[in-house]
Amino acid sequence: MRQYGNEFEHVDWEIDYDPEIDGVFLLSAVTIAGVVPCEFGGSWIWTRVDSDEDFAMWAMADSVQDVVADLCTVWPWGDGGGFMNARLVDGVAVWKDSNGCTTRMGKLASIV
Repeated sequence: MRQYGNEFEHVDWEIDYDPEIDGVFLLSAVTIAGVVPCEFGGSWIWTRVDSDEDFAMWAMADSVQDVVADLCTVWPWGDGGGFMNARLVDGVAVWKDSNGCTTRMGKLASIV
């Protein structure tokens, strides 16, 4: 990680269900220590209610990375240099760096 500002206090999630697509939009709001909490935002990715765990993990990471980037606080940094981005590769949620190297994100059970 590259740290640019104060540390996270917490991340709030908002999940809005849309019956027309039988899916949810994932939004996040990040609170940085010593800073007024931000509004809910993100990449507005939607996921079906029955999506698998890796798709849900990728959607959550993609949503929060946009909010964190807007706050100019911290960003995942690849071992080979360069910023990393959330991706879904062959159905697996990964962080991908500028050299194309990937690192699996993990499991939802480890963050809840």
